[in-house]
Amino acid sequence: MLRRCFNCDIQTTGRHHVVPVSLGGIRAIPLCIDCHALVHGAGTVFRPDLIRAGIAKARAAGTVIGAPVKATPPIAAEVIKARALGQSIRAIAKTHSLSIGTVHGICMRNNENENQPVR
Repeated sequence: MLRRCFNCDIQTTGRHHVVPVSLGGIRAIPLCIDCHALVHGAGTVFRPDLIRAGIAKARAAGTVIGAPVKATPPIAAEVIKARALGQSIRAIAKTHSLSIGTVHGICMRNNENENQPVR
């Protein structure tokens, strides 16, 4: 949605969080890209401290960040056991932070429940 820049009054889709989202900010004002750069100053748009805080907050909320966990033999055994107990592939993937494809592959390679649809 186009709005007027808070500073220069041109139309923009840009927004600036007054309090960074990683620090709990929820309100934003419309700012064009040029005015947004002025707010942050030259070379300071990249804020590693805010990025780290945002990642920590996401992880605390249970969001998986980064490459999926590799399916080690003990994890594969747990996957096979959970599938044999009737758990869905999606539930197993979420529990073990694996992709659905990885869980499906483990089950297929071990001839476990080959014909059951992914739920």
